[in-house]
Amino acid sequence: MQTGWPYWLTVGGLWVDAAVVASFTLWIASLSTVQMLPVALGALFAVAGKSLGAVLDYLERGADGDQELLGRYGPLLQVIQYLLPDLSRLDWRVWPMYGIPLSEGAVAYGLLLAAGYVTILLAMAVMTFSRREFF
Repeated sequence: MQTGWPYWLTVGGLWVDAAVVASFTLWIASLSTVQMLPVALGALFAVAGKSLGAVLDYLERGADGDQELLGRYGPLLQVIQYLLPDLSRLDWRVWPMYGIPLSEGAVAYGLLLAAGYVTILLAMAVMTFSRREFF
């Protein structure tokens, strides 16, 4: 295991991942009147965002020859890919754990993706709060 720069970059990626999930949860909290809805949807968002990359990779590699799976879920996942952030792009543990360095482009793309989603979700939360009527 490598400590130093790779370790701190990985910790930073986890913080950015948490910021994306928190901004989604804040947006849902601005819409919801039920207290547990933001927690539940935030957890589902985190799980879906983390697993999206693995699912898309599996389907791109042929889904172990299961053409029915490709035909049924492929088009749906192509739409979901544009709506849901791929949070696995912020998981950079392979560098400190296995010594496999990351490309600067992969890190920059992950950070750009996260910054875009955080900006959009926070803007939506602000707009929702500004239109909401409090007692």
